Amino acid sequence: EAVRLHGGGDAIACRCSSDSVVSLQITGNFRASPKTGPWTFYVNELWTASWAIEMEFPSKGYPRIVREQAALESENGERRPGYVVESGRVTWQGEPQFRVATEWAGTDKPLLGFCGVSPFAELTERIEASETYNFNPEVIRRPQQSAFGGLLDRDGGNLASILEMMREGDEETLDRVRRYLTSITESVESVDVLQTGNYDLLRFHIKSGGKLLTFNTPSMSDGTLRAFASLVAAFQYVPWHGHP
Repeated sequence: EAVRLHGGGDAIACRCSSDSVVSLQITGNFRASPKTGPWTFYVNELWTASWAIEMEFPSKGYPRIVREQAALESENGERRPGYVVESGRVTWQGEPQFRVATEWAGTDKPLLGFCGVSPFAELTERIEASETYNFNPEVIRRPQQSAFGGLLDRDGGNLASILEMMREGDEETLDRVRRYLTSITESVESVDVLQTGNYDLLRFHIKSGGKLLTFNTPSMSDGTLRAFASLVAAFQYVPWHGHP
């Protein structure tokens, strides 16, 4: 289902390789409250996690998961639950209370989504709340209809509206985005939004030859637009459990 929602196997497979296997790995930190005994809880404890999956996209038939691995570690390093799923078998590490299955034949769904115990449940929530992007510079260059609320579109189509929301609600974060963009491009000093009727257009202010020049989005390079969209995506406000 996830492959279909993201455009099918051709949209996910690497275009610069003939290999039919795609690997994905996610690492990060999150907080969880695992139960380690009848009356023992670690409330809101910080965990580090790494989750990896390998998917095969055959020339015929449906994609299938060939390998899955999860490795978690508590803040104090005392608990390190994890597992590896390969050829239908599950190999576990860590305490017994974390082990939910010894076999997993489901090649279309990862085991992680069925681990209902903490901290695996919290890791699943964070992954399900994450967003993926494939920014399209041509879409970003077009005048964008004003639309407040929500997250940045996957193609960057509402980038101007998200920028305006950041300007009104979190000027400090917006300034941080601008400084990062200046460091990356070495020329863009700032970005703002030109509002015309119900449409928004991004304007880039660039320092060149001692002068500050202003360019609208259609004049900007693909690389600059993708870099700016990536920064906005990274620093936009995201509700704790994802956007409804």
